[in-house]
Amino acid sequence: MPRVDKAAVHEHWDEVAAIYTAHKEANRDYFDALKALFAVALPRSCELRILEVGCGNGDVLRSLAPRAGLGLDISEAMIAVARERQADLSTLRFEVGDAEDLVGLPLYDAVILPDLLEHVTDWRRALREAAAHVKPSGRLALSTPNPLWAPALYVLEKLRLKTPEGPHRFVWLRSITCELQKIGLTVTLAGNHLLIPKNIGPAAWLNHRLARVPGLAYLGLIQFAVACRSPDRPA
Repeated sequence: MPRVDKAAVHEHWDEVAAIYTAHKEANRDYFDALKALFAVALPRSCELRILEVGCGNGDVLRSLAPRAGLGLDISEAMIAVARERQADLSTLRFEVGDAEDLVGLPLYDAVILPDLLEHVTDWRRALREAAAHVKPSGRLALSTPNPLWAPALYVLEKLRLKTPEGPHRFVWLRSITCELQKIGLTVTLAGNHLLIPKNIGPAAWLNHRLARVPGLAYLGLIQFAVACRSPDRPA
């Protein structure tokens, strides 16, 4: 599979920035589910200093209401959107940054990567960079789309029913959890969520029930993982 070109990713999200929030609103059910997963992963988020890598318009970071939050994105245009959209919160800051090079940043209580790994040139390096900025006893939480959904997502994008992905390469959750363990983190939660990404009719009930059926949960659209660094393990 071809590598993701960083310059092309940068260009794509600069172009998409103006319509990004509108697409998120049109797919609110998916992003509400995403926010809920990160909220469960970080139950004390209001007490934490949180770094979000690949922050987009900043809505996920805002939803966690951290004591202090820094959002990074490779796109200058997207950072401009985030700064304007979240301007009423002095606890949040947004800067241009590269997920594969976080040198110079301090340690954080939590680092989150919402739907980021599929858009970087080297997802393993991005994971290592994120992990290196997690405090002892801190957490790293991430989401990424299930590769099994690639055909459906392609069709939805062509029908203009979802945000254009731009250059990307989906990553399997098993590969992610293995890499997290290799770099010294303990995976505390890993699984798939959201079998039905639209909250219509009995969707919420079905998502809850079907997720308990052996094998079906594996089909969920959102791959989600949480890992922590033991205080006696070096960064």
